Amino acid sequence: SPQTYEDPISFEPYSGKIPVTKAKEATLATMQEGLGFHVTGFLHSDATDYTADYLDVDVTYTTSWGYNGVAYWPEGGSLDFVAYGLLNEVDNESPITFDNDDKFTAFTYKIPEDVADQQDLVVSGLLADKKASNVENGNVVKFQFEHVLSRVGFKVKTNNDYNADQPVNVTIKQVTLNGTFVKTGKVDLKLTTPKITPEAATTDNTTTRYSLFDTAYSFGDTVGTDIPAFMTQDTKTAVQIYGNTSFNATSYAEPTATDDANEDDCYMMIMPGKVGNLTVNDQPVTPYIEVVYQLTGASEQVARIPLTKTVTTGTGDEDTTKEATTTTENWTFEPGRAYEFIFTVSTTAIAFDVEMNTWSNPAESHESTLTPEIQ
Repeated sequence: SPQTYEDPISFEPYSGKIPVTKAKEATLATMQEGLGFHVTGFLHSDATDYTADYLDVDVTYTTSWGYNGVAYWPEGGSLDFVAYGLLNEVDNESPITFDNDDKFTAFTYKIPEDVADQQDLVVSGLLADKKASNVENGNVVKFQFEHVLSRVGFKVKTNNDYNADQPVNVTIKQVTLNGTFVKTGKVDLKLTTPKITPEAATTDNTTTRYSLFDTAYSFGDTVGTDIPAFMTQDTKTAVQIYGNTSFNATSYAEPTATDDANEDDCYMMIMPGKVGNLTVNDQPVTPYIEVVYQLTGASEQVARIPLTKTVTTGTGDEDTTKEATTTTENWTFEPGRAYEFIFTVSTTAIAFDVEMNTWSNPAESHESTLTPEIQ
């Protein structure tokens, strides 16, 4: 019950790393305009009971951070707090499912198949043994949220700057990550360092393809209209790829108009971990990025870039008996890291020149006698 002689508990996030409800750049404004975050508090002890909540609230922003009702600091005691960023439902389902036996502090997170539905999952480390005397002025409990997924973006640049006399546009028709990606992971909110632990790869919890534009378009397709794409002018500066135009595969014409409304919606948010191989005709195929693109006046082209990295083991120093060896391994996405893959396109046109030599010296001519055959 309210104890009016005590101060109520209030919350706010740090402005450095904050949650958003779409795969875009995190800012304080996006969090304030979004769903906010969820907080659960527990009475602190040497063996805190994380199944019995002291408060369990959604914290949202109007003119300041707040929640329904009021919770007060316990007399002579302290609290442990856990928190995570709230997310939009996808197809009427939450991407977060709490465990039955640990309904406040452990959940499974599922990555949506469509990039447009992927969201930035952020988690706070456990704040333990907090009381009015050891939090911010005004009894504000401040959370430092950390990104636990991997953010993936794509950019394109050319080897020439735009030339109005010889304009070249680059139309990116498709960008896909291809490999075996785990879609589900476990989060334990009681950890002081936030993390997500990917589950073991199975048929039910993996996918083999993420399309930046959420389309099934592939190289050479001739069916489909208003297919999302990205177009930019010849540029030596790498620019972000996002859906800013569209094209028709049935009768292709280079797009002439662009729209920057989706400029911030340009990232994939995927489960961290090593990307698995694909299986094609019962054979393993190394994961790869595929880009389908078309230059002004040219035919459609496709580029495949292996999603691998070079790993060196051993140093060859006297401290080890192993010499340094270099191997190629499938790419590993680290949690809380942002990746930008830059696709470089050559827009240098193939040019021809010709020189004409005089005839060789007639004295050096060669004669051959052709003898007809009588039938």
